[in-house]
Amino acid sequence: GGGGGGEPLDRQIYFWLGQTSSTDERGVAAYKTVELDDYFDGSCAQHREVMLKESHEFHQIFPNMQYLQGGVESGFNPSQPEVYQARLLHVRKTKKEGIITSEVTLQATSLNHRDCFVLDNGTRVFTWYGDSASPFLKAACISAAHSLANDRHGAAELIVEPGVEFWSLLGGRAEDVTPADKVADAEEPPNFGDGILYKVRLDEDRQLQVRQGGRRQLDR
Repeated sequence: GGGGGGEPLDRQIYFWLGQTSSTDERGVAAYKTVELDDYFDGSCAQHREVMLKESHEFHQIFPNMQYLQGGVESGFNPSQPEVYQARLLHVRKTKKEGIITSEVTLQATSLNHRDCFVLDNGTRVFTWYGDSASPFLKAACISAAHSLANDRHGAAELIVEPGVEFWSLLGGRAEDVTPADKVADAEEPPNFGDGILYKVRLDEDRQLQVRQGGRRQLDR
């Protein structure tokens, strides 16, 4: 609660589930949320957020959200720029969430002429615009690239006219880019896999006990 006799704090706990997270990882996230809520004597509101289906409130907390591939060490180390693993970021606009930046496979066929892309190679950050990309989307793309470069504190160069190095990193050519009218608009729904129902309770020693109560296939 708040100090000095004021109103109690409004505590909100959000747990976020990635599109390819495992059943066990989702279960642990839910478990830790309950555990944290118990630490605050059950005074928190709990919110489950799923990739590409986040609530408006969650987007307000993280307005410049980026979806990155998991399981890969991708941090930039200025002392070892040569070991940085290049990544390709897709900047696009959706009807519901607005601008979304997500990591895609590092290859030329991931590009399309409707959207914009940022190729982050550690010391060199490239921007690439599709022929049909809107000025609004281009502005969002260059903003994302500037943010990446600025985070490197002068160790990265921003390149807005990509050339041979750009296509070499992608392992392809301009002819491999998908035409704007061939880009699918439909979002691929997340694969939720098996849903697990847990029974959570406090024992006599106020230790959190979790027991699996059931399992089924989620239909979202």
